[in-house]
Amino acid sequence: MIRLNRLNNTEILVNESFIEIAEEAPDTVVTMQNGHSFTVQETVNEIMARSRSAGTWARFAKLTRIKGSVILVNLSFLEMAEEVPDTVLITQNSHSYTVREKIEEIQERSENFRNGVFD
Repeated sequence: MIRLNRLNNTEILVNESFIEIAEEAPDTVVTMQNGHSFTVQETVNEIMARSRSAGTWARFAKLTRIKGSVILVNLSFLEMAEEVPDTVLITQNSHSYTVREKIEEIQERSENFRNGVFD
Protein backbone atom coordinates (compact mmCIF):
# COMPACT_ATOMS: atom_id res chain seq x y z
CA MET A 1 0.00 0.00 0.00
CA ILE A 2 1.19 3.53 -0.72
CA ARG A 3 0.44 6.85 0.92
CA LEU A 4 -0.99 9.65 -1.20
CA ASN A 5 -2.31 13.11 -0.37
CA ARG A 6 -5.59 14.54 -1.56
CA LEU A 7 -5.64 18.20 -2.62
CA ASN A 8 -7.00 19.17 0.81
CA ASN A 9 -3.88 17.59 2.41
CA THR A 10 -5.79 14.56 3.72
CA GLU A 11 -3.50 11.55 3.63
CA ILE A 12 -4.93 8.35 2.19
CA LEU A 13 -3.60 4.81 1.94
CA VAL A 14 -4.08 3.21 -1.47
CA ASN A 15 -3.55 -0.35 -2.62
CA GLU A 16 -1.46 0.42 -5.70
CA SER A 17 -2.24 -2.98 -7.17
CA PHE A 18 -5.80 -1.80 -7.80
CA ILE A 19 -4.90 1.46 -9.54
CA GLU A 20 -6.17 1.20 -13.11
CA ILE A 21 -4.88 4.57 -14.31
CA ALA A 22 -3.47 7.82 -12.97
CA GLU A 23 -3.61 10.88 -15.21
CA GLU A 24 -1.97 14.30 -14.88
CA ALA A 25 -4.26 16.89 -16.46
CA PRO A 26 -2.86 19.05 -14.68
CA ASP A 27 -3.83 17.61 -11.25
CA THR A 28 -3.36 13.87 -10.91
CA VAL A 29 -6.60 11.89 -10.96
CA VAL A 30 -6.29 8.28 -9.82
CA THR A 31 -8.94 5.83 -11.04
CA MET A 32 -9.14 2.51 -9.29
CA GLN A 33 -10.06 -0.78 -10.96
CA ASN A 34 -13.55 -0.60 -9.41
CA GLY A 35 -14.18 2.83 -11.00
CA HIS A 36 -13.68 5.00 -7.92
CA SER A 37 -11.49 8.02 -8.56
CA PHE A 38 -9.86 10.77 -6.53
CA THR A 39 -7.48 13.66 -7.10
CA VAL A 40 -4.08 13.68 -5.41
CA GLN A 41 -1.10 16.01 -5.05
CA GLU A 42 1.46 13.47 -6.26
CA THR A 43 2.62 13.29 -9.86
CA VAL A 44 2.56 10.16 -11.98
CA ASN A 45 6.33 9.85 -11.43
CA GLU A 46 5.88 9.96 -7.65
CA ILE A 47 3.15 7.31 -7.78
CA MET A 48 5.40 5.11 -9.94
CA ALA A 49 8.31 5.47 -7.52
CA ARG A 50 6.16 4.71 -4.46
CA SER A 51 4.63 1.69 -6.16
CA ARG A 52 8.03 0.35 -7.10
CA SER A 53 9.30 0.89 -3.54
CA ALA A 54 6.30 -0.98 -2.18
CA GLY A 55 7.28 -4.01 -4.27
CA THR A 56 3.96 -4.13 -6.08
CA TRP A 57 3.09 -6.92 -8.48
CA ALA A 58 1.36 -4.38 -10.74
CA ARG A 59 2.96 -3.64 -14.09
CA PHE A 60 2.80 0.09 -14.73
CA ALA A 61 3.64 1.93 -17.94
CA LYS A 62 3.96 5.71 -18.17
CA LEU A 63 2.34 6.75 -21.45
CA THR A 64 1.16 9.89 -23.25
CA ARG A 65 -2.40 10.43 -24.40
CA ILE A 66 -3.02 11.91 -27.84
CA LYS A 67 -3.83 15.32 -26.29
CA GLY A 68 -0.49 15.27 -24.44
CA SER A 69 -1.46 14.43 -20.85
CA VAL A 70 0.72 11.89 -19.03
CA ILE A 71 -0.92 8.72 -17.75
CA LEU A 72 0.21 5.81 -15.64
CA VAL A 73 -1.54 2.62 -16.79
CA ASN A 74 -1.64 -0.59 -14.79
CA LEU A 75 -1.11 -3.14 -17.55
CA SER A 76 -2.39 -5.87 -15.24
CA PHE A 77 -5.91 -4.59 -16.05
CA LEU A 78 -5.28 -4.21 -19.77
CA GLU A 79 -7.48 -6.46 -21.84
CA MET A 80 -6.31 -5.42 -25.28
CA ALA A 81 -4.09 -2.95 -27.15
CA GLU A 82 -4.57 -2.25 -30.82
CA GLU A 83 -2.89 0.10 -33.29
CA VAL A 84 -5.62 1.53 -35.55
CA PRO A 85 -3.42 3.65 -36.43
CA ASP A 86 -3.15 5.24 -32.96
CA THR A 87 -2.78 2.80 -30.09
CA VAL A 88 -6.02 2.18 -28.24
CA LEU A 89 -5.91 0.47 -24.84
CA ILE A 90 -9.00 -1.33 -23.55
CA THR A 91 -9.15 -2.26 -19.86
CA GLN A 92 -11.12 -5.06 -18.20
CA ASN A 93 -13.77 -2.45 -17.30
CA SER A 94 -14.15 -1.48 -20.97
CA HIS A 95 -12.44 1.87 -20.43
CA SER A 96 -10.49 2.95 -23.49
CA TYR A 97 -7.45 5.20 -23.69
CA THR A 98 -5.78 6.36 -26.89
CA VAL A 99 -2.03 6.86 -26.52
CA ARG A 100 0.88 7.96 -28.69
CA GLU A 101 3.10 4.96 -27.97
CA LYS A 102 3.18 1.86 -30.13
CA ILE A 103 2.47 -1.59 -28.70
CA GLU A 104 6.18 -2.50 -28.64
CA GLU A 105 6.97 0.61 -26.56
CA ILE A 106 4.22 -0.24 -24.07
CA GLN A 107 5.57 -3.74 -23.59
CA GLU A 108 9.12 -2.39 -23.15
CA ARG A 109 7.98 0.16 -20.54
CA SER A 110 6.23 -2.58 -18.62
CA GLU A 111 9.46 -4.58 -18.47
CA ASN A 112 11.44 -1.46 -17.55
CA PHE A 113 9.12 -0.75 -14.62
CA ARG A 114 9.57 -4.27 -13.33
CA ASN A 115 13.35 -3.72 -13.49
CA GLY A 116 13.20 -0.34 -11.72
CA VAL A 117 13.78 1.84 -14.81
CA PHE A 118 11.30 4.73 -15.04
CA ASP A 119 10.98 6.78 -18.20
